[in-house]
Amino acid sequence: MRRILYLEDDPKLAQIVVEYLSRFYQVDHLSHLEDLNRRVEHFNYDVAIIDRNLHGEDIGLKAIEIIHKKDATTGVIVTSSYSSVDDKIDGLSLGADDYLEKPFNIRELEARIAVLLRRKLPTNIELNGMKFDTESRQIEYDGKVILLSQKENEILFYLLENANKVFSAQDLIYAIYSHPDDILPNTITVTVGKIRKKLPVEIIKTFKTRGYMIEVR
Repeated sequence: MRRILYLEDDPKLAQIVVEYLSRFYQVDHLSHLEDLNRRVEHFNYDVAIIDRNLHGEDIGLKAIEIIHKKDATTGVIVTSSYSSVDDKIDGLSLGADDYLEKPFNIRELEARIAVLLRRKLPTNIELNGMKFDTESRQIEYDGKVILLSQKENEILFYLLENANKVFSAQDLIYAIYSHPDDILPNTITVTVGKIRKKLPVEIIKTFKTRGYMIEVR
């Protein structure tokens, strides 16, 4: 499972973000910069979300230095109430990959995390004889391209890019659809069924009462 580090001193915001992201990732929340060194010594993180102003101090540069000293490939998203263009440029110049102004929409944060995670994926993944191009979103088997509808493709690659984690129908609806409240859970069941019919081999596992997963070893 992908691991996310979240550095935020606002307990209410942290609770909301952690509860939401924990549906998709392993999330470790810290509220003090002093705890960061010890945490990165023990765990490798795919993405770090850093509140630039922690307890009244601008800790952005220091936090990024600590994280990248351990693993330079960790994607970094800086969040801040500083909203001017200069502030955003300054935040990115610290070494962040993305800058998100507070207050932010939780689904926008999740989408930006997904973008950074895709950068860490190998461009080509082979699974059960099928070849997946994570950039072009193309699927090939035995030299032939497999065509899926847009939503079928989005669901399949979402499961692939978040391999080894079970997602409920509701999780997938909120991850894929722009207006999730208008979508019935049965929509995912039907769409996954269509994907299975179009793929030459089975790669999507179903866990009754829990959801769907693609296993990558």
